[in-house]
Amino acid sequence: MSLGAYSEVGRLRKVIVHRPGLEHARLTPSNAEELLFDDVLWVSRAKAEHDMFTEAMRERGVEVARQPETTSHMNHPPRGEQSVA
Repeated sequence: MSLGAYSEVGRLRKVIVHRPGLEHARLTPSNAEELLFDDVLWVSRAKAEHDMFTEAMRERGVEVARQPETTSHMNHPPRGEQSVA
């Protein structure tokens, strides 16, 4: 079977998740809409809910893979560099 989602109601076997972090803490009321968020998150609560949800998936046999922290730099330019926008 190739990688993909073939059903909206079938059994979830594997999932990649991203835990809320610094990128969510940087949301403000003035930039949330531009960044495609409906509202500013309460990051500590979002992290707790994320942890509970991923644990619930594991308890049901879902293989949960956490997005490596090493990819988080893709959203922010390296120190000393400016983004071109």
